[in-house]
Amino acid sequence: MESSIEKVIKCQFCGQEVSIEEAYTWFGAKVCEDCYIERSSPVRLCNPWAVYSAKHTLKAYGVKAEEVLTEKQRKIYNIVKARGKITLDELLEELKVPKSELESHIAIMRYLELVIEQIEKGKIVIAPLKK
Repeated sequence: MESSIEKVIKCQFCGQEVSIEEAYTWFGAKVCEDCYIERSSPVRLCNPWAVYSAKHTLKAYGVKAEEVLTEKQRKIYNIVKARGKITLDELLEELKVPKSELESHIAIMRYLELVIEQIEKGKIVIAPLKK
């Protein structure tokens, strides 16, 4: 008789519970799918090809960049627009999301040419891109 008890482990990066069948191995560590994807395909902040692709895709479909943002990205973008500029640390504090997640959303908004990142007084600052 086969046991119906599912073996569960904790992701060695984020601590999320995941069934042993659904876990991935990343350099010997057992990890969840999100952590595996994050580490195996990191978002690049400076990616001219992504900017080019985004610009031409938006043009081909006749949509504006703001229209393709997810709800979370729209929230981030609205905060940046309202403030004029905001540090990465301030955004992290306000949104209470993991840094890697916020950086991914910001990278996408950079590809869409909605925001820019710059260094001011040693801190990363995000501002709306003025066109």
